[in-house]
Amino acid sequence: MIVHASIAPHSPALLPSISKEHHSKLAQTTASLETITRHISKELPDTRVLIAPHDTHSEEGKMTIHVPPTYKATFEEFGDLVTSSTFTSDPLLADSLKAHLLKNDIGVVYDSDEHLEYSSSVPLVFFTKGH
Repeated sequence: MIVHASIAPHSPALLPSISKEHHSKLAQTTASLETITRHISKELPDTRVLIAPHDTHSEEGKMTIHVPPTYKATFEEFGDLVTSSTFTSDPLLADSLKAHLLKNDIGVVYDSDEHLEYSSSVPLVFFTKGH
């Protein structure tokens, strides 16, 4: 059962370790992410599903489902060599989603790359209070 859904900004600049002295300029956006985080934490979801706009592994016309044993969120490409988080995957949910998509003639590609794109990493780091 879906217990929460939201659209979240995903700019790496939302992390103080990246935006540094400019972080205060993002106060309203950061506050919005904190509000979403509070809502999610009240719901106690078993699994978080992210649909991200950036995916270097996708194939035209197909949805990519990432299913490594663990996911890693890092921000080295933005100069942050310290912030890092690890998340576990839910392969049973991934299989169920794949079956549903295929049943509805939507192409699916599985990918096992554990590195998350920033568009998934930033919200996950916020939603798990790792920022």
